[in-house]
Amino acid sequence: LFRSNLRVFRALHEGFPARLQQSRERSGLSMRTLSTAAGVSVQAWSNSEAGKVVPRVDTAERMAVALGVAPSWLAFGEGPGPN
Repeated sequence: LFRSNLRVFRALHEGFPARLQQSRERSGLSMRTLSTAAGVSVQAWSNSEAGKVVPRVDTAERMAVALGVAPSWLAFGEGPGPN
């Protein structure tokens, strides 16, 4: 279980911020709109894009749903990404 959690943490930490920003920019939606849809604060979204924080897995999943991308793509770069 620890190794699995470590894999998730590393994947989110390494590529998540860039994929989150790319998805938001391609969506054409504001950070405020997306953060509201995901149930997170604008500050939390901004900090996630900046790589200052690593969101919990359930938060990353909600962000993916708000963006319309596969959670696996947002977390690991695998699966359907932004159009």
